[in-house]
Amino acid sequence: MDEKNQEFWTLNSENVPFRRGWFYRAFDFQEFMKKLEEDPRGGKIIGMNFDGKNVEFYTKASPKQMEESLTKNSKSE
Repeated sequence: MDEKNQEFWTLNSENVPFRRGWFYRAFDFQEFMKKLEEDPRGGKIIGMNFDGKNVEFYTKASPKQMEESLTKNSKSE
């Protein structure tokens, strides 16, 4: 897929009809997302949550992060 025309959401979990169309030129935002995906502590962005003026990014966990999370959760049970 062309990087200039990426569709961010690929799943509409609520099956709500929607249409494309609102654009906002956000160069700094794009640069931050690129840095986040390139950072070893970050990863591929799979979602975003907008809370007021803040944006929270959800990134895909690495296999190592998944293993650590499962190990941590199994110890707490």
